[in-house]
Amino acid sequence: MSSETKGKKISRREALSTAAKIATGVVVAGVVAGVGGYLAGSTMAPAKTVTETRTITERITERITVTVTETAPTVTETAPPTTVVAPPAKPPYEGVKLTICGDAGHNQMPFYWEKDRIAEILGVELDIVGVPFGELVDKIMLDFATGAGEYDIVVFPPFAGGDFYGGGYLVNIDPYIERGKTDPEHWDIRWDDIILTFRELYCSYGGKRYAVTWDGDHYQCYFRRDLLLDPKINEDFKNKYGYKITDVIKSGGESKLRYDKEWLEIAEFFTQAYNPDSPIKYGTSELAGRGCNQWHWNSRFGSAGGIYFDDDMNPLINKEPGVRALQNFVDVIKYCPPGVLDFGYEEHKDAFLLGDAAIIVQWPCIGKKGQDPTQSKIVDKLGYTLVPGFEVGGVLNQRGNLAFGRVLAVSKFSENPEAAYRVIQYLSGPVSWWATKWVADPRTGLDPFRYYHMENPDLWKKRWGSDPETAGISWNALPEYLQSAKINIEHGFPEPTIPGTPELYDALTVRISAALAGEMDPKKALDEAAAEWIEIIDRIGRDYLKKAWQALKVGWKAAGLLKE
Repeated sequence: MSSETKGKKISRREALSTAAKIATGVVVAGVVAGVGGYLAGSTMAPAKTVTETRTITERITERITVTVTETAPTVTETAPPTTVVAPPAKPPYEGVKLTICGDAGHNQMPFYWEKDRIAEILGVELDIVGVPFGELVDKIMLDFATGAGEYDIVVFPPFAGGDFYGGGYLVNIDPYIERGKTDPEHWDIRWDDIILTFRELYCSYGGKRYAVTWDGDHYQCYFRRDLLLDPKINEDFKNKYGYKITDVIKSGGESKLRYDKEWLEIAEFFTQAYNPDSPIKYGTSELAGRGCNQWHWNSRFGSAGGIYFDDDMNPLINKEPGVRALQNFVDVIKYCPPGVLDFGYEEHKDAFLLGDAAIIVQWPCIGKKGQDPTQSKIVDKLGYTLVPGFEVGGVLNQRGNLAFGRVLAVSKFSENPEAAYRVIQYLSGPVSWWATKWVADPRTGLDPFRYYHMENPDLWKKRWGSDPETAGISWNALPEYLQSAKINIEHGFPEPTIPGTPELYDALTVRISAALAGEMDPKKALDEAAAEWIEIIDRIGRDYLKKAWQALKVGWKAAGLLKE
């Protein structure tokens, strides 16, 4: 945010894409009748060894063809028995070409790893399109709204579900899920094994199922156990603050951290600018960059007792919980590394894994990446606990944001929807250990979303041992990590996944950035964001969104994430 914004109302950013503008008009004319609610009314392959070198031609957003040479990992799979047999003599979809579109980078690696095998088993030639993280939703929306039909399978964050599901752009996968009951080898995705939160809030709309969870994002608190649990450091900390860090933090358990007390005090103690004796440069880090900071604010907002709207769709983000959340966000920035106001995922991750920060809140992939010596300088030094919170009515309320997440879905414009679903089933079904292969691999950012993932740590270890690039990983604290993940999911705070959410987020993140930069008072920043939210809501249709909001809250209550 430049200094030119000081004292001025910040209008909706000019860069708001054509796709987002098209979306609001299309969605209003969409299936309002379908917004009745967000709720819907084995075994593994034999051991094998694959060694190959292949050339991948990837079509990227600008439609420039970039050719890179990749040496695929040597994979020796050892897994539970399987009903999956050798490839059929004639693959069922031989000659079919499908395009899968998702955010470029580490989360697309499984598509590349399995591309040749998918061709062998299914006969599908897979074209992989990678789009920059911040452009993904607009890129897919543009394809949907114009009917171009460039993508058969789309990978997207559930906060876009209100527009994508409500607009009628995706194939209802209920018939395919039903086929899994009689032919589990080829169709089953173990729908009921997907954790309730990620199953119903991510994938269902109007009583129908449209997507399969691919990434179970939620926030966890990570800390340097070698520092925060050290007896000498704890004595020094107690001498200054009157309590030990170990009084409020337990790895794998439920911490008792308050954002406006213990979190700030721990951050201050480990920041050398405020404590020259600190063994580390900075106390913490934040995902504070524009386009990302709404998620760290969301966790604070939920923990402060906030809710996004009242029943008439009046925004509540600028009320006391929202202001309390943003003021605390502003207060902690001084304990972060320089440049934090521009931090996205990679910068925030590296601040911790490269050894500069003592404690952070971040997505669960930090756990497995923290054990990978090619990515982390703090292997075997991580602790995992419940996110901080605020006292609300005398009770400590700790609610980590359930963002960003990813799902796999079939575009309604696909000429081969059945083949597209079979690719999804391959990636998430028994041959892929019910997606444990990808969730366990530290080279991806995909996170646990099944009960199966929580209950089978042995498969995580088998995944590491199956590949020379990950064979050196050991993780004695994996049970603590999985227990912490379970606790944080249970304490989750959902995103608003109604139609128009990308626009609402855009208005919010700009104002949060202004407040974090000291260019705007937190209350004024949120007042402006709320005013723009009203404009967006009225343009999309207040009555339409009221129905979507009420339906969304039904899902939240069913998942145990909303008590009112």
